[in-house]
Formats: sequence, C-alpha cells, structure tokens
Amino acid sequence: MSIKIQLNTDVEILGSAPLEGQRLEEFLYLGHPAPASGASPEARFLTRALDFPNVFLALRTPDGYSRLGATRSLDQGRAVAVGFFASSCQGEARQKAFAELVRVAEAWAKEQGAQRIVGPMMMTTWFPYRARMWQEDHSAIGETPRFSWEPQQNPGDESFWSEAGFEVLETYHTKGLGDLAGFAKKLRASRDKAEAKGYRPQAFSALVTDPQSRGELMRGLYELSMESFDEAFLFTPIPYAAFEALYVTGLSALKGGSESLQHAYLLKSAEGEPAAFSFAFVDQGYVVIKTLAVAAKFRGQGLSNAVMSYSCESALAAGVDRMIHALVRRGNISETYAGKAEELWEHRYALFAKSL
Repeated sequence: MSIKIQLNTDVEILGSAPLEGQRLEEFLYLGHPAPASGASPEARFLTRALDFPNVFLALRTPDGYSRLGATRSLDQGRAVAVGFFASSCQGEARQKAFAELVRVAEAWAKEQGAQRIVGPMMMTTWFPYRARMWQEDHSAIGETPRFSWEPQQNPGDESFWSEAGFEVLETYHTKGLGDLAGFAKKLRASRDKAEAKGYRPQAFSALVTDPQSRGELMRGLYELSMESFDEAFLFTPIPYAAFEALYVTGLSALKGGSESLQHAYLLKSAEGEPAAFSFAFVDQGYVVIKTLAVAAKFRGQGLSNAVMSYSCESALAAGVDRMIHALVRRGNISETYAGKAEELWEHRYALFAKSL
C-alpha cells in the first residue's frame, strides 16, 4: 500500500489488517520480539480482516520505535478513526513521532475522501477509545485505582492531540461512588414496580453455562445494544458475529470465569422478551456498571433502575459497598445516577477531532 501524496517522511506503511509475521510483531511490540507473557490484547484487532479501509504505520528513529493505526470507519466513511499509538521514545522525541505519524494518517484519510479524523480510537466506539485526561482527575479518598478497561495511554500523551491541531470533540468521565447500600435502596421502588408487571431478571452467570441459553443471551444483548445505541454518539453498527466475538473476548477477560457474571443481569418481560440489561462486574472492590441498555418499546418504565438494582444487590451480597459508573459521556442520562450516591472520585477523558 502506498500513499500517493509526496510526504517526505520516514514513516513506513506496514499495510492493512490482517497484519502477519514480522510486520505484526513489529507493530505490536515496538520493533522487539514478542514477550514471553503472550500476545498483546491489540492482536485481536490486527490479525483479522476488517470491514473498513485501514492502514497501519510505523516510524523508526534513533530515539525509538513508534506506531499508529487509522481506520475509515466513522460517520459512513466521512471520518477516520486514529488510534493504536505507542512509542518507545520519551519526551520531545515521543511527541514528534506522534505528530509525524498523524501527518501521514491525515494524508491517507484525505485520499480516502474523509472530512475529519477522530482519536484516540481503535477503529470504532465498540473498541478502546478516548484519552485519559490525567490532570483533570480529582479524588476525596487519595490515590485511586487504575482500571484495565480505562484508556491506557501514558500520562502526558493526551497533550499530543491538541499540539497536533486537534480540538476536543467530546468529554467523558468515570465516577467512583460510595454507599452502595443507600444507592440500591433508592432503586428498589423501580425494581418492585417492574416485578409487579411481570419482569424477571436472569443473571448472565446462569445463562452462559448452557450453549442454548448462552446463544439466546448473546442474541438478546446484540438486539438490545443495536437498538439502544442507534442514536449514540459516533455509533457504528457491527454484524452479530463481530459483536459475539467482542463480548466473548470481554467476558473471558474477567477474572473468576462465569462467576464474574453473577452481577450482570438480563431483564425479560412477562412474555419473555429481552427488555433491558446491566453489564456489571466487580473490579478492585467496586461493582462496575459498564453498560445499561433498554429496548425502545420498554422505555419509560424505570427499567434501567430496575435492572441496575439487581446488579447492586448482588454486589452487596458479595460484600461490595462501592460502585462505578464507567466511561459516561457528558450530558448522558446516566449522569443522573451519580447524584443518588456518594461521590468518592472522578476520572476524566476526552475524544479529539480535526477537520481535513
């Protein structure tokens, strides 16, 4: 693959996914052999063919090795997602490597007919995206955990985006909340009301052990997600096979196997239709509410509160009394949940964009 524009650059075009052999290893491990600990989590994106035009870039300088990926996957192809940045460089050399890689990604995006680039984002919002804004964190309890599901960029890398001419497109936050018992008590009325109408909960942990019920769960989650998030910011539909692979990967990454899913619930109507779900798990002493979704025909009945109530009660029974609302977009209705609990700390994130 070549970029037609004359760029005067040392950036190497590694090619499109799937990357294989030495090129894959160089991209994943910054020019070094694979570590004995096993494959990078990013390998699952790079070793399979993607449905979107994409390109992966590398830059080797005396200061180190750096890489970046770009995917024409947003806004019906009118925007390119830029992500996968990593570098063995430090300080000013790291920032310069980022700027040069982004310059080449911009040229590729223009050739693709894109009107803007958005980052950091690995392909779509279904995969890791956003930058941690380290300087904007605040806490009432001192040092806070660093979670594996948060953006993992090095502190300081977030400034590279504005230095490269990007502007903040959207902001997000994660809040750690205390007094889970008090929070759950406030949700109880919605739960009781749902149960009186015939809604019944099913824990993911009880559904994933049997192939038939696991398949029904995955299909229900897929349909709920596609419908619930259809109007979400930068939403990109994905086929069922990709969704299933994504969820299976995510579920298998949770510690404790199927028991980790005892706090995640699917809520079904009296007729047995999937109505809502709460994807929740315990991490470092907190029950993390990662995703809430309610089908359109069942909205307006307090089902998000109801299904979340089961997750909270389950966590309380397991001895957990803190919770997290994870990676919430500013202005999202989910922000109101935090007002029902004691705020302990907040981590902030941003997504950046640049017009071409």
